[in-house]
Amino acid sequence: MIKRKRFLWLSLILFCSLLPLSCNFIPQRVDLIVHNAAIYSLDDQFTVYEAMAIADGRIVALGAEREIMNKYTAPKLVDAGKRPVYPGWHDAHAHMLVHGLSSNEIDLSQADSWSEVVSMVSQHASNHTNMWIVGRGWDHEKYPDLLRSNGLHSFPSREILDSLFPDRPVVLMRSDGHTALANGKALNLAEINSTSKIKGGEIELRNNQCTGILLDEATYKVLNTIPEPTRQDKINAWIAAQKKCFENGILSVTEAGLKIGDILLLDSLFRSGNLQLKIQAMIADDDSTIAYFTKNGPISNDHLQVRSLKLYADGSLGSRGACLLRPYSDLLQQGQISYGKMVQDTMHLLDRLYWCKNNHFQACTHAIGDSAVRTMLRLYSQVLDEEKDARWRIEHAQIVNEQDLVFFDQYNIIPSVQPEHAISDRPWVESRIGKERLADAYRLRSLKERMGIVAFGTDFPFDQISPWRTFSSAALRKDTNNDQIDSQRQKEALSAEDALRAMTLWPAIAAFVEDKTGSLEQGKDADFIVLDEDILHQTDTESQGYEILQVFSSGKEVWRKR
Repeated sequence: MIKRKRFLWLSLILFCSLLPLSCNFIPQRVDLIVHNAAIYSLDDQFTVYEAMAIADGRIVALGAEREIMNKYTAPKLVDAGKRPVYPGWHDAHAHMLVHGLSSNEIDLSQADSWSEVVSMVSQHASNHTNMWIVGRGWDHEKYPDLLRSNGLHSFPSREILDSLFPDRPVVLMRSDGHTALANGKALNLAEINSTSKIKGGEIELRNNQCTGILLDEATYKVLNTIPEPTRQDKINAWIAAQKKCFENGILSVTEAGLKIGDILLLDSLFRSGNLQLKIQAMIADDDSTIAYFTKNGPISNDHLQVRSLKLYADGSLGSRGACLLRPYSDLLQQGQISYGKMVQDTMHLLDRLYWCKNNHFQACTHAIGDSAVRTMLRLYSQVLDEEKDARWRIEHAQIVNEQDLVFFDQYNIIPSVQPEHAISDRPWVESRIGKERLADAYRLRSLKERMGIVAFGTDFPFDQISPWRTFSSAALRKDTNNDQIDSQRQKEALSAEDALRAMTLWPAIAAFVEDKTGSLEQGKDADFIVLDEDILHQTDTESQGYEILQVFSSGKEVWRKR
């Protein structure tokens, strides 16, 4: 009897001692579990997990399927069916507001001739009663009817637009956004004539008359004459642009230049819940915008970061506005000497750079030609001096002389580039800069090896909003038709893993938001996409792209393939 009692007491003691341990097997409740997946975390070890748990918009844990499914429970499960899960794409250089507003413009990007452009403009004008006729995306380098006997393509001129639209202003932007063709009515409204002088811009003349072709600041003078879109127009534009981003798996965008009114509107849209993606907005080089941030300092919240300034050093290569160390080769063959030009003088640039340093803002400068890049690297080095984590950026950096690469790592300057430009510029770039200088063009690997990171963007809507084109151009050095570019630029391709980082984590670093997003790690925002194909396993000889199946921003599904 005593033995039996002792046995019962021991059993009771053992049972009680196990009670606390049994509580450890009660699953922890979270909001969402993603499982049966290949989750590319993009942590330092490039770890691939099978499952992750998400609560309050952030990642709670990642691990093996059994580990996560046993430890956590959730009202929502995403069975990825062994498919790849990546961090959401981060577009390091884009123009969302311009993209959203362009729905009212004529898309000329698919035109194959100048006569087709004119036909598209005429058709649009007959169906729309707006006073201003605005188009975007023409490229004279593709048009056989603008090819001259000397082998160069000429810019179009305004005569036919004047005859068709004598009383309606017309402005048609080239694909690069730095050149426009304006008709006589638009020139008159902008008060531009053959004697006008515009700092940082150029007005093309023929026989001492305006041809209608405008470069850089002259272009913006006409665009600024167009009536400002309404507040509701801009709200609709932001929402439409966000939808397009989500469709393409883009969950973070670095917006390349906004004035203060647009920034405050953007902030209000986030606060009201109308926008869900994340934006790092560069402020425009505008006196009133600069004054506002001098007084109030940066903006930083869960969705909007404003702590950088967009500057312009030169124009575009396609319009021969990029500032080069040596003359444009195609013009030199015709007896003309042109280096392009800087659009801002050194004193203005220095003033703005010191403003950035004193106000703890990041400088982000558009510099395409090797002369413009060299100038900005040297100005950066002069102002930064010993400062090592300012993360100042060169936007585009399309042509970089070998001698200037050292500045990127010496001063921690981040190259923000668009790999797809190597594809879209392919038909004419050799004629612009000559075969010898191609080695300096569209660098990726050499910039990455110097700085350790590169940040990839699409520059939409001036190029296509297509992360797949970005990846394919960078890692496979192909266009979407699987056509490869020349062997010289093949040497500048990145590995698939680095190209993936350049579309996710590295842009986050370039925007000071790597603690929140850019990779799938514990404590970070649950911004991720589910794809049908693993792009890391596609080869140079067989690349089919991918389809996006689901998109999640802060753990909430914001897009799904129907």
